[in-house]
Amino acid sequence: MKKKITFTMVLCIAICAVAGCSGSSNNVESTTTTAAETTITTTTTAATEAETTTATAETKEEAPAVEGTVIYDANDIMITAAEFTTCKEYDNKPCLALDIINNTGKELFMYQQPASVGGWMEKPDCLTVSEDGYLNLDGTFTIPAGNDTNKYFIFVGNSLLEKYGFTEIPDIELGFEIFAGESEEPFMTELVDVVNPDYSGGIPETDESGDVVYDKDDVKIIMQGETYDLDRFGPIINLYASNSTDKTVFIRIPETILDGTEFETLDDMVIAPGKRKSLEVMFYSIEDAEMTSGISMKDSEPASEITMRFDIYEYDQRSDNVLIDSSEPVTVTYDASTVEKTHIFSENLWEEKQLSEEELAERKGWWTHEGEFTDNDSLTVAVDFLPLGVYTWHVSGSFGEDFYWSGNVRITDDGLYGTMQTVTYNADESYTHGKPVKVKLTEDGDSGILLTYGTGEEYHLVPAAE
Repeated sequence: MKKKITFTMVLCIAICAVAGCSGSSNNVESTTTTAAETTITTTTTAATEAETTTATAETKEEAPAVEGTVIYDANDIMITAAEFTTCKEYDNKPCLALDIINNTGKELFMYQQPASVGGWMEKPDCLTVSEDGYLNLDGTFTIPAGNDTNKYFIFVGNSLLEKYGFTEIPDIELGFEIFAGESEEPFMTELVDVVNPDYSGGIPETDESGDVVYDKDDVKIIMQGETYDLDRFGPIINLYASNSTDKTVFIRIPETILDGTEFETLDDMVIAPGKRKSLEVMFYSIEDAEMTSGISMKDSEPASEITMRFDIYEYDQRSDNVLIDSSEPVTVTYDASTVEKTHIFSENLWEEKQLSEEELAERKGWWTHEGEFTDNDSLTVAVDFLPLGVYTWHVSGSFGEDFYWSGNVRITDDGLYGTMQTVTYNADESYTHGKPVKVKLTEDGDSGILLTYGTGEEYHLVPAAE
């Protein structure tokens, strides 16, 4: 079934990305029966049986120290890693400072390519600090064509470092898709490993305990237990995956059954060669295709029987992925009574800048129209004030089932404005970045909004029906 993404889902995915949501793993002893469908039955939670492997530090002879590492130098654009530092404007949190020179005479919009930190696939945020101190924490950079007084950082949250046992940032491998002006096709940079020369914390051991649910052609997937979010998501399945091939792979979960009921998953995995990924898989009901009730699963119970199937693709960011393999369904059973229940979204797991009431009121400003809006045709827009790293107004929209745009917006005297990232979802549920688009929102009457999209298209929207 084609995955339908609505704005409740988009926002929750964004929140999870910033929160670094992570549940604890159940270390298990298991028995396996081989059949068309594999069943793995959990019998104990023996932490002493946990299988761990020592991760080898990925040293590359050509990997330079950070100062002056050139990430991209072509087409009148130069991106250089300046230093690993802390951002004083963002509570001295760890980051990589970038120097970006734009001599194109055009505005640049930069998407991050799949990145890794210390060998783990993650997507550190792009942090822009404006001259007036305004912070924008997003997955993108907007680089002006003229005088540029902004500062640019790749932000790695403390919760992400703690998740993998790092004391500070060991290295970041990153690259960008760069759209210049009105160009429909981006410049693609190569992935560059920027190494922190001052990192001395060592490489923590990798926990590969759990139930192996896929292991073929140097791609391995391990189910490492279940946690339960009492606030929104309900059951969360913890997966670990590694890619020992020489190609980037895209792992999709086309089928998930929890205690006999089929669900859709919120997440997939992109893993570069030699990298690993830890993923907390969340779900929404397949019966609620239009997501009219949101994605809350908190009224469900922990699952005792989980069945998953995996599709493995060779990943191509700008064209169709090539299917390598489709697995048979694998079932893992747990004792639901032992599943840890926790409040993921009320334990301050995200790392938003702590604002005073005065600062918060100033950032929120005079804007009052929040929630989901529609033109009663194909256009839906969501406007929310969210703690996405820092409290900010966030807008997302769609002109149909497959094309979406979203981003943070800044409040001005007459409305909200910003540059949106756009994505088109493919048949395999991967997505392709498109040309960014500028939007402006103004309040329209007591409850409606006026959206100015792109070069001037206007849409009048009203609150969506509950």
